[in-house]
Amino acid sequence: VRRPNRPLERLLPKDASRLTVVACPNCDNPENMGAIVRISAAFGVDALLLGSGCCDPFSRRVIRVSMGTAFTMPIYESRDLDGDVKRLRDEWRFELAGTVLDDRAEQLDAARRSDRFAILMGNEDAGLDTSWTDLCHRRLTIPMCRGTDSLNVAVAAGIVLHHFTRESVYDTR
Repeated sequence: VRRPNRPLERLLPKDASRLTVVACPNCDNPENMGAIVRISAAFGVDALLLGSGCCDPFSRRVIRVSMGTAFTMPIYESRDLDGDVKRLRDEWRFELAGTVLDDRAEQLDAARRSDRFAILMGNEDAGLDTSWTDLCHRRLTIPMCRGTDSLNVAVAAGIVLHHFTRESVYDTR
């Protein structure tokens, strides 16, 4: 039997000084979802927020790829991800950063984070819709060589999360 979602307020303490959240509106591939769950757990992400366009984070394939971290990673299956992301931004003072493929976006290698930081990740096929990037304070891209225009979303999540969490991950070893 599946437990119901804990309220967002119980999942993320409003008074915490440093929080990292990953929000995925439409990650519909179980392998990518499982990898994102595992990567998020590995890099100390405080919560993973999933939109209605995402696959089931507790499906057999996701659990297998996540190596069981789906059971320990705080996952919030939102019924209104747009509203929840706006609450993070407006009520909880999170800085929102959307990951995009755009030469005009901020290059990841020079990017710094705020203490309350939410990263929005799209899916393999379509990325993030402009309705999501319009909510964000920043748009980030991973610099790539040799005409490579994109990476698997789980690989991109690993690169982005390592960049933004490396100090705190090393502090908790």
